[in-house]
Amino acid sequence: MSETRKRRDWYVVRCDQYDVDHYRRILEQSGRLQSAVVTGLKEGGPTFPPLVQDLYNVLYKPAATPNLDLEKQYMVNKTVIEEMQGLPEYEQLHAMTRLDVMGSAIGAASLADSAREILTRLKDEIEEAQQELADAKAEADQNPDDPQAQQAVANAQSRVKQTRDQVRQQAKTALQQAVSEVEDAQDAAETLWGEGQCEATEADLGEKLRLAEEVAADSKFRAIAERFGRIKVISKRCQRLRSRHDAAEIASIELGRDIERMLPTELARLRNPLTALDWKRRFVEGTLMQYRLEENRPKGRGPIVACVDESGSMGGYPNEWAKAVLLALRGIAHAQGRSFAVVHFGDHCSSSPDGISDEAPGIAVRRFPGGKMTAEDTLAMARHFFSGGTDFDVPLTKAMEILDESEFEKGDLIFITDGECDVLPHVMDHLHEVKERKGFHAIGILVGAGAWSDQMAGYFDGTAHVHVDRQGRVHQELDALELALSI
Repeated sequence: MSETRKRRDWYVVRCDQYDVDHYRRILEQSGRLQSAVVTGLKEGGPTFPPLVQDLYNVLYKPAATPNLDLEKQYMVNKTVIEEMQGLPEYEQLHAMTRLDVMGSAIGAASLADSAREILTRLKDEIEEAQQELADAKAEADQNPDDPQAQQAVANAQSRVKQTRDQVRQQAKTALQQAVSEVEDAQDAAETLWGEGQCEATEADLGEKLRLAEEVAADSKFRAIAERFGRIKVISKRCQRLRSRHDAAEIASIELGRDIERMLPTELARLRNPLTALDWKRRFVEGTLMQYRLEENRPKGRGPIVACVDESGSMGGYPNEWAKAVLLALRGIAHAQGRSFAVVHFGDHCSSSPDGISDEAPGIAVRRFPGGKMTAEDTLAMARHFFSGGTDFDVPLTKAMEILDESEFEKGDLIFITDGECDVLPHVMDHLHEVKERKGFHAIGILVGAGAWSDQMAGYFDGTAHVHVDRQGRVHQELDALELALSI
């Protein structure tokens, strides 16, 4: 028997040379898988590395075919794989990882930790129970009329079942943990690379795994990614509305029954069993709230300049919400090839955590021509936070400079903050002068309990206010998102 064929007899899942080479390339790029294999080899023995490959294969392959030529010393691995595959949690995980290189690698690495514990704690007991059953069956075959021999078989079967029950219980917990880890990593990947761009290949797996695992372990980024997941649904609706009425702009709110122009708040009422009947009545009467469109210059098709407040009071929910909106705007800019600029701001005493605030004190500027951003760009943008105080003068002045740049010609402005801040009179005059000369659209979003000053309220073409009460309930979020994401 060739060495290659012999090695294939180490695996519970039947594999050919392509499968072996594919897994080897994945292993070379996954530091976490490598660590699991090395640790497992020390603690679980030489049968552990083939088990990790089996774990990857049962997650990656659409259907895993059992290896009928498995060597005896790997029968414990077979018990682990069989008990795992018999659980509904495996079906849930497999649906997420099937033909997904990154999901399978992360899932296998997660399961490997529990598999190592099983081999360390139960391997001897499993092997002894299996050997006891084999011996009892052999004895019973030789003495079919001996009741003691038959009882010995029943006792051995009971012991095997007990060991399998222990494996199954531990596998269940491990699968639940793996589902959570894969979900977090896939959500993080979609947040970093954008929808439809997060699937890894063998060529770029190492970099995508590194970043996805890094951000999946970052609780602050996960909170932003979770909020972004909900916001992007509304973003798609806003952009569909824009595409449908490309030559028109939202002028105001009116009553009617045009589903395409219906406000998201009305959609929420339709989905609520307590208000659905009232929604149907108002649909018949034509009294649903919808957008009134006017033929005009189509706003929201040029570059986007976003200023986001990162003062200390924006910490927590306000910053998570603001960054999730930035991620949604990033997606819009990328999909439509629109240049995108972000002005992070605090006050003149604030220093940038990543050292890019060299354009003016208290601000950090990122420019993305054509909306092109790397995953590292997205991660840096989401993680950036000044803390400290608030100054509107510098970021707004910088935004006017950006809107004067050729790359951001005919751009629009969105300004996200949580509170009041006076703007110097000469700065305010400059803001109005540039706005009148350029003809851009300016949107202001308040997050929190603050309020706009009269001078700022008069500057924006549209404003919205999002706040959270003491019970953690979010108010007026849909209206704010609709305004922000229709840019």
